[in-house]
Amino acid sequence: MRDKETGTEVDGVVRRVDLDGSYATVVLGGEVDIATVRPLREALSSCVDAGCKEIIVEMGAVTFLDSAGLASLAQTFNALGSGGVMTISNPSSTVRRLLDLSGMSKVLTVVPRGTLDPHAL
Repeated sequence: MRDKETGTEVDGVVRRVDLDGSYATVVLGGEVDIATVRPLREALSSCVDAGCKEIIVEMGAVTFLDSAGLASLAQTFNALGSGGVMTISNPSSTVRRLLDLSGMSKVLTVVPRGTLDPHAL
């Protein structure tokens, strides 16, 4: 597990969390589903609790996302409030399709695959 202030490794689908004042980057990988979503919920909640108003969720290495993962993103977006911004970066075509079908791509900022380099985050 990595310290969230320094952006080091953490367990499970959450590969890295970087906090910088009111901004946070959460890097995910693997399958985000009902069995693995708890670390994601905890990481996103800790970002909100730390006062972050903008969260980037890097999903370039996510291979699967189910309704539990979508619910976690929606809950975090709602917790950010009216001044908050949540960006989903580099979603695969499968994840992007799920974001579109669920309507999440209409309320979250979605940055297309290939636009951001996940290794630069």
